[in-house]
Amino acid sequence: MARSEWQVVVIVSLVVCFGCACSAQVKAVVGLGSENCRQVDVPGTPPFFWSVDPATATLGSLNLAFEPDDLRGPEFRNPADPSVLYFAAVPGPGLTARIGPFSKEKYAVDVHGARPVRKIEGKEWRLGQPLAHFNARVPPYNIEDNDDQNVRYKGKEFARSGEHLSISMVSANDRWIVVFSYNGKQVSVPPERQAASIGIPAMTKHPREGELYADIYNVETGQKAIAMRGAFQGQIASNWFLTAFFLEDRYFFLNTGEETDEISQFWICELPPGK
Repeated sequence: MARSEWQVVVIVSLVVCFGCACSAQVKAVVGLGSENCRQVDVPGTPPFFWSVDPATATLGSLNLAFEPDDLRGPEFRNPADPSVLYFAAVPGPGLTARIGPFSKEKYAVDVHGARPVRKIEGKEWRLGQPLAHFNARVPPYNIEDNDDQNVRYKGKEFARSGEHLSISMVSANDRWIVVFSYNGKQVSVPPERQAASIGIPAMTKHPREGELYADIYNVETGQKAIAMRGAFQGQIASNWFLTAFFLEDRYFFLNTGEETDEISQFWICELPPGK
């Protein structure tokens, strides 16, 4: 592949876990800042990439299948080597007491290199420093009512790349802001389905196919540091931002796997150091 601004490519095939195949597919690329980002493919065979840790699970839970819907998301830890991150799956609410705080599988990934993801043991995992998640959304209003605008925050305007604005979120100390947007024919939503109520789940205008964008800016300078985009088909548009988060002010996580928190494939980007 010729070297160009958009040089990192990943294709994701999605499968719905209710017995029927899903045609949803995402092709995501990282342009600006690609040298600081890496696609991570979690080792394992679908549909179950994670298993219960016998060291922490109760006796009656040792044979439980760690299914995608049992996951709350990943935890990341920083070891002594600043170029490496550790990660493991975190069980969903109500499961921690039975199967423990983390999955049996724990991995180390070189953020900047191409070395394979490797398994680590519990002792190595415990030596890593946990990194807190941050995904505070700004501004507080419903962006779907203002999706033809850019994001204004801290006295600056942060441009969207797509025609429609989805949402934006900030990192730990308001150092970074990510702007999510998309192109595509919006879905018609009846007024009674635009807001959730008892027995009527909410719906969004996000399309079933189109282009997705995630642009990360330095809040203080207004300069864009990382640009990501992805062509999609299927009910995936909202997942582009629903499971994304910052790790303090240091990293950005974007799940490109499933509509659930399966954590089978994701992007991790290291953000430039402070002044």
